[in-house]
Amino acid sequence: TPGHWSKISKDVEVQPFHLYKIAEPLGRVLVMDKNRAGRTEDGLTLDQLQQARTVSLESYTPSKLEFSVTAEDDQHIYVSTNFHEDWTLTINDKVKNGLVSKTGLGTIAIDPEPGHNRYVLEFRDRSWLVPYQMAFAALCLFGTLHFLRRRLTHRQA
Repeated sequence: TPGHWSKISKDVEVQPFHLYKIAEPLGRVLVMDKNRAGRTEDGLTLDQLQQARTVSLESYTPSKLEFSVTAEDDQHIYVSTNFHEDWTLTINDKVKNGLVSKTGLGTIAIDPEPGHNRYVLEFRDRSWLVPYQMAFAALCLFGTLHFLRRRLTHRQA
């Protein structure tokens, strides 16, 4: 019977589970008037989020979101994903810097270009460069020290 333990075989017992669906989930990408949302550093209330216009995604992977939207200069586009400085924004196939910021909720806020545009938000992890940069710096340091040591030794001889 539902809600009680039931036997599938002699040795395995499972408990039934229930799937729930949110009747009206919020979208991944939202467009909202700047004066309604306030500054991008401020948090947004649930009421403000529910009044926002939802944008459909054209393509989604954990590291890349693609969508097209018509937005005005007095609006923000909010993306419900964690902000990180390695997110890169492309509008109509042109990389844009400085248009992406972090909100109080840790989500991403985009200052859109007016009109209908295609947006691609892509995460490009640059953390793998750090070990190579450190190795290069160490190589330069040791090379300089070796050169100075040889030069000083050569002068003293």
